[in-house]
Amino acid sequence: MKADISIDARLINAAGIGTFLKAVVDEVASRRHLNLILLYWAKDRETVASYRAQRLIQVKSPIYSLKEQLEIPLKIPPCSLFYSPHINIPLLPIRAQKRLTTIHDTYHLAHAKQIPFFERLYASLFYNAIQLYSDRITTVSQFSYDSIHRYCRFVSKSISIISSGVHTRFSPTDSCVLETHGIAKPYLLTVGSLKPHKNIKRLIQAYAKLNLQEPLILVGSNKMRTIDTELFEVIKKLNLENKIRWLGYVKDGDLPSLYSSASLFIFPSLYEGFGHPPLEAMACGCPVLASRNASIPEVCADAAEYFNPIDSQELADKILFLLQHEAKREELRKKGFARAQHFPLQRSASSLVDLMEKLIHE
Repeated sequence: MKADISIDARLINAAGIGTFLKAVVDEVASRRHLNLILLYWAKDRETVASYRAQRLIQVKSPIYSLKEQLEIPLKIPPCSLFYSPHINIPLLPIRAQKRLTTIHDTYHLAHAKQIPFFERLYASLFYNAIQLYSDRITTVSQFSYDSIHRYCRFVSKSISIISSGVHTRFSPTDSCVLETHGIAKPYLLTVGSLKPHKNIKRLIQAYAKLNLQEPLILVGSNKMRTIDTELFEVIKKLNLENKIRWLGYVKDGDLPSLYSSASLFIFPSLYEGFGHPPLEAMACGCPVLASRNASIPEVCADAAEYFNPIDSQELADKILFLLQHEAKREELRKKGFARAQHFPLQRSASSLVDLMEKLIHE
């Protein structure tokens, strides 16, 4: 008899979590002895319809809302297992025999002072509810594993580390994507959202210290409540409108070419539970300059050049050093490409679905 696996797929097109979630959904769909059930938003209908799912269940409620806590438990059908890829788990009883949850990071707990009180309280409720209601918990790095034990009030379940990974589409690529976006080589690149902890403002300040011919290309969505609204004011104040280009959201298929053609990829983030962009850049043969914070050194190992993310002068010095030393950039390209091969996304997804099946039969 087939096992029914229901997945909350509302974040399937989100950065980071969405990358991992798509791979997990694809892996469940590929196993003929499993029935896949997806809960999704209407805007993602085309994405979820591309998978071999037994049922697609549309939901309307946004994440982190009271409405989702009323709607989602009613929409989850009787099933062998329900998978939550994020901390916003259903708090009311659901018709699933087992529950599996992935905690990607503990940002809301680790940086509590920077988060509004009620948002912090809401997040804390979920982190602790996960311990009560989940039959098994996974996380994506040793850093996040240690953070869960450090910041959660109690850890009552065993936690498995199943790292995320790099999709096979990320490889050295030549195409006309640069022309489409009006970009010419050489250029510097960063990829990520505009949330404050992504530290883009400090990257802009570091870039302003240098009189570079290479423009700085910013890729990332600003469709979030928590974007750093001062970024564009800083760019204007520093008279960098003609040197810094923000592309906003770009299609997944365009990213490999943007990485492949960049002279240098810079990742200044202050906090990451895993952090896909540096590995994606490495897989495309782009040298990486990364923050020495959180999970980033764990993931990138010796395949990146590092800097103190709160020191804009050190960041500026490292950018200039790497641009002036082709031999060092070539060393980072080789090490980075090899490092990225340690994180195949398909293997990560397969490990998670193996855990699902084990949990179902326990």
